[in-house]
Amino acid sequence: KAYLGKTFGDRVQIQFDGSSTTNYQTLKDNIARQQPDIVFTLSPMISIAAKDNGYTWVAKMFADKPSFYQSVLFVKADSPIQSLKDLKPKMIIALGDFNSASSFYMPSYTLYGKQLTVDRGNRGSKIKDLVKSGKVDVGAAAYPDAIDDRNSEFRIIDKSRDIPGAGVYLSPKLSIQDRQILKNVLLNAPQS
Repeated sequence: KAYLGKTFGDRVQIQFDGSSTTNYQTLKDNIARQQPDIVFTLSPMISIAAKDNGYTWVAKMFADKPSFYQSVLFVKADSPIQSLKDLKPKMIIALGDFNSASSFYMPSYTLYGKQLTVDRGNRGSKIKDLVKSGKVDVGAAAYPDAIDDRNSEFRIIDKSRDIPGAGVYLSPKLSIQDRQILKNVLLNAPQS
């Protein structure tokens, strides 16, 4: 925000909508109405919504991160569950919101054909809390952002194939000239 404000000064009004508590559907609805001029996606589901609504891809959201990430299924470090083969119908899995690629879609795909009790609609931090407290047996999360191999409280039992990462998109309501100006400004932004 500071960089855009410094670059454009008073010529452009900068307003940020959305936070870590904004649900996916609200973001997708705003994009469908083409309300934001620039969309900074943190989820491939929001990237798909931007593409589907005519937004133009500019760049990766995080230049220092890979263009992809994975979804993992994880358990408490001391859990007797060692692999997907150990999952039984009486076990409970915590999944994320229906619109989450890493904590809903990929785990659902991975677990296709298995029977488990599902606790869905959870945010990433709640999924970790549910697994840590033993209220659920298995959780799903993004790797390496939410869960990684260094976390000694949890153990990963499955890692998905690659999921496209976050991106920056420009609204189709902007003129071609404005899109080019914004693209140049965004691509020349300082790393920090």
